[in-house]
Amino acid sequence: MDLKKYMADGEYPKTEGRCDIYDALCMMGDYAGKSGETTAVMQYMYQHYITAGVDAEVSETLSGIAMVEMTHHELLGKAIVACGGTPYLGTTREFWTGRCVNYTKDLKTFLADDILTEKTAIEGYRKTIVCLQNDSLKRLISRIIEDEQVHIKLLENLLEGLLHPDKN
Repeated sequence: MDLKKYMADGEYPKTEGRCDIYDALCMMGDYAGKSGETTAVMQYMYQHYITAGVDAEVSETLSGIAMVEMTHHELLGKAIVACGGTPYLGTTREFWTGRCVNYTKDLKTFLADDILTEKTAIEGYRKTIVCLQNDSLKRLISRIIEDEQVHIKLLENLLEGLLHPDKN
């Protein structure tokens, strides 16, 4: 699968310079919080599985988005380690759990929820940028936001196709 249509143009910036545990902690919610990358990967894969025999376009798009989210997960995990942290599946307040996944089966409902979740993730990333001390990490998070914006457009297009199938 060519992931280019599921992500923004451009490379992910390398993590450079000094970072510390403070920066690592700033990224933990994005990595494995309720609206973080761990949840995004599990959410989109669950939805990919349940739509596989129902709507091939939706299923393929969800799989592609999940793979990009896996890339974000890896990038954040490595950045957390580079800053002296441990990429726990959770935040400083609680561990990640399967309860973070929305198990809705209705396509229109979960696509609308996914759009809101992507917007929530972007808000979280913007707060992280303010929290971070390391400029290369800020650039990395900004690049991840660009991917999340692509995901919103893809999900909006899928939802629009389901709500107004006569327009396609």
